[in-house]
Amino acid sequence: MIGAAQSPIGYVKSVASHFDRNRGLAIGIVMSGVGIGTALVPQYVQWLVGSFGWRMAYLGLGVAIAAVALPAVLLLREPAVARTAAVTGGAVPGIGLGEAVRLRSFWLIAGAVLLVSVAVNAALVHVVPLLVDRGWTASSAARVLAAAGAAGLVGRLLAGYLMDKVFAPFVASSFFALAIAGIYLLAADVNVVLGMVAVGLAAGAEVDMIGFFISRYFGLKRFGQLYGVLFAVFTIGAGLGPLMLGAVHTRLHSYDIGFLVCGIGLAIASLVILGVGSYTYSTAGTAGGGGKQLRNA
Repeated sequence: MIGAAQSPIGYVKSVASHFDRNRGLAIGIVMSGVGIGTALVPQYVQWLVGSFGWRMAYLGLGVAIAAVALPAVLLLREPAVARTAAVTGGAVPGIGLGEAVRLRSFWLIAGAVLLVSVAVNAALVHVVPLLVDRGWTASSAARVLAAAGAAGLVGRLLAGYLMDKVFAPFVASSFFALAIAGIYLLAADVNVVLGMVAVGLAAGAEVDMIGFFISRYFGLKRFGQLYGVLFAVFTIGAGLGPLMLGAVHTRLHSYDIGFLVCGIGLAIASLVILGVGSYTYSTAGTAGGGGKQLRNA
């Protein structure tokens, strides 16, 4: 329960409050730290365990967290959007969960997040046993998974940059379609590495897209609350996807049908996300309707 506070909710909330026009890229850069940490911290901990034992490894991990986190907290200023609201006497623009759930855009975004999380995480979790079944060594299969992880890092940065330049639902739909191609390559055993790179790109982009969509469609007033709900939807999908694909494989002794269902889910998500409409909050403190002006803001 305590660990949930260090999920992307806090990072993305802070970044979304400090950045506006380049918000997508800022979120991508910050979230890339999650991928870098996932790669580096286990190596650091392994060194600590080998050199000093597991008790000191826990202590060393805590020291590292404090060394990184405390300066960041101390150096952070109040977000510009909050300072502006204080000066003008207004409120931070946005709506809460109660209002958001009455909007079609909220459920379209939530549905797309769930479908993509199910499909992408199912493929990522099962790629190693799939390749081992095909005769790959476990180490070779693990390297393919590492390639997907590296692609996820690139996907975060690329998706963030593109969402600042192009209407975000177009970017999201394109990344979801890329995941479809990746799952096909994986299922058909055409080019497994390229397929997992494509899936990894989509996986890296999805979590970042959640924060960007919330800020543009529901504002910053209750950003943390809304991100928490949609990130919970993502987490549910991340649990269900591998479970469902594993159950299908256990029953049918094949991943083919499971991958087909994943592809269909991604196709539906690609279409659903295009139905959310134009941005509601195009720039900090600005609400408005649709059109090219908002998309380029």
